[in-house]
Amino acid sequence: MRQEAREDSGLRCRGGHAHAPQSYTGISPVSQSEKWMGWILPILGKLNPEYVRNSPTASVIGFTLAEFHPNGNFNCYPIVVSSGQFAWGGRVYGSRTAASKAQQLLRYC
Repeated sequence: MRQEAREDSGLRCRGGHAHAPQSYTGISPVSQSEKWMGWILPILGKLNPEYVRNSPTASVIGFTLAEFHPNGNFNCYPIVVSSGQFAWGGRVYGSRTAASKAQQLLRYC
């Protein structure tokens, strides 16, 4: 993750195009209340595009949900899709059949 970007800006941030979910927490050296987080989000696309040529990658299929507070803070929830399924709120969504169809569709992207 581009830790330097988070440290340079001193702000919460989200990033894409790394495709390997990550998070980083930063703290102020002088204030107990100043804390930041940065996230790299999973990819909602092909895990093996042509330019990768079947090389191993850390890419993970998923998406991210965010809930915002009135003061501008937010909670970030990266969701990983595995075998066409993901869980949210105690419920499992998707199916193995959907995973197979999704992989077939992504081949054409």
